[in-house]
Amino acid sequence: MGKFVLNLLSVYLLALSCQMRSFPARVAFDIRNHLSTKNRYAFRLSIPNAPSIYDYPDPDGYKPLYLWLISRHGTRWPTKGRMSEINTLERLFMDASNVEKYPWLEMWQSPTKGMDIASGELHDVGNEEMWSLAWRLRKRFPTIVAQQYFPKRYSIVSSQVSRAAASAAAFASGFFPPISQPDFADCSTASLGAAVLKEDALCRDRQLKGEGPILTRPQAVAITMSPKDADPLLRFFDICPAYEAQEKRTGAILDPWMEANWSLLAPKLEQRLGMNRTLSASEVEALWQLCLWEAGVQNQTSQACQLFLPSEVSLLEWMDDVDLLENHGYGASINYQMAAPLLGDLVASLQDVANQKSPWERARLLFGHCETLIPLASLMGLFNQLQEDYRSNGEASLSLTESTSLQSDYVFNDDSALHDAYHYNLKLRLKSSRTSTLWQPTIPLRLDRMWRGSRIAPYGSNMFLVLYRKQTSGSSTGPQHLVRLVYNEQVIPIPKCGGVLLDDGVFSSNVDHAKMSVEMGSLGMDCDLEKFLDLYQSMAADPQSLDRICALHSTVATS
Repeated sequence: MGKFVLNLLSVYLLALSCQMRSFPARVAFDIRNHLSTKNRYAFRLSIPNAPSIYDYPDPDGYKPLYLWLISRHGTRWPTKGRMSEINTLERLFMDASNVEKYPWLEMWQSPTKGMDIASGELHDVGNEEMWSLAWRLRKRFPTIVAQQYFPKRYSIVSSQVSRAAASAAAFASGFFPPISQPDFADCSTASLGAAVLKEDALCRDRQLKGEGPILTRPQAVAITMSPKDADPLLRFFDICPAYEAQEKRTGAILDPWMEANWSLLAPKLEQRLGMNRTLSASEVEALWQLCLWEAGVQNQTSQACQLFLPSEVSLLEWMDDVDLLENHGYGASINYQMAAPLLGDLVASLQDVANQKSPWERARLLFGHCETLIPLASLMGLFNQLQEDYRSNGEASLSLTESTSLQSDYVFNDDSALHDAYHYNLKLRLKSSRTSTLWQPTIPLRLDRMWRGSRIAPYGSNMFLVLYRKQTSGSSTGPQHLVRLVYNEQVIPIPKCGGVLLDDGVFSSNVDHAKMSVEMGSLGMDCDLEKFLDLYQSMAADPQSLDRICALHSTVATS
């Protein structure tokens, strides 16, 4: 079995190498776009054919009323476990002899050594990501942010993990305008903020005439959170026995597959490094983790990442994307069914604001994790390429469903080596399935696939819905409320609720956005709130229902 898997992986890698050589000369391979869920937000992949929220106007005759947002935390430091992996490379690099080609090896020191205090915490890059996102949204939706801050008007919720809470704080500092006040010369009348900034220990005036700059301070906000072991909204994956059982089953399949991939790369890395010993699979993984850290956080691509060819990077990226799908996306129904309480929060929030049960509310801002966002996106049917059943034994399963937009930088011809390799792999799987339980990935090894972590789950990835209300001075026709779905600041249609960009979850190509409103009617890519509620209320649940969804006797069939 192991030899057969390695032979298949060799076919994958050879196909990718051929494909990389076939890239158009104008396209440069930038590894910073190929880091899957470790991509920083600035280098995320765009959603094909989806317009920017800043270029796509509000629906005619409607006014933004409310914003519901869920965001992954920003770029973070490696976790303690990943730091330990990276730290072990000091010994490996001491055994490497090819310092002529890689001179950095000679003086290399682990960037995470002695940094346990920072493990898993929000990085300065992530702080900037969240602040900048909030600032852009404040400029785009000024009427939503214009009112005085109160916690009941702008609710902010975070998981009980410091990087998520710090992301919430960074976002709030950019979302709400700073509070301005004059500088005080007389310390007896100074506000606490001015006193801290302007007084010395003797309380002497710092200014002679009371003249000075206007001071500003960030808006103080309330951030609510639930305990990690009792958070059905943002950490449902921690309290779901059915998911835990499914995760173990998935790991039993994925872990050997991942290890086989790393082992395949070991001889090539041994040769490049000038090693006189064999590299283990765990050492290959550690090298990849170092590359992810350097390219994703430090913006450094000339050291560890140079050890990997573009084709190998694409293979490793694909592995991470497969892991994302199988553990958090469409790989098993429990992966996304457990996000039903979060969808319930979204549905109830929109409904309450529209029905004026909470007329004062203007925004609800939630901050969690990749494991929070992707299950919700999957439950809503976004980025679903699995309409064709790759696990069936019929010839129909050989059909690829990924985007084939000719405007993609990395589009491959149908007769390409990579296309042939993928179909060859499927045929081998169909042949072997009669006599074995050999598992095969359900997403194609193609760079133009829709399901890529660098597109749907980079650091700082976000999804928000804007609720619009019809203005009294507008047209008498049309629904009272519209909902707009925005993913990573790009407007996308809500599945099965209008729009020409999606066909049951798969984006179509060659869309002329200038003609979009005409082709789609007055609603454009927006959805009537009533239709939105009809689509999603049956999938939503209240937090108390999570126990029922996650009971071990629940069905965990793959999708």
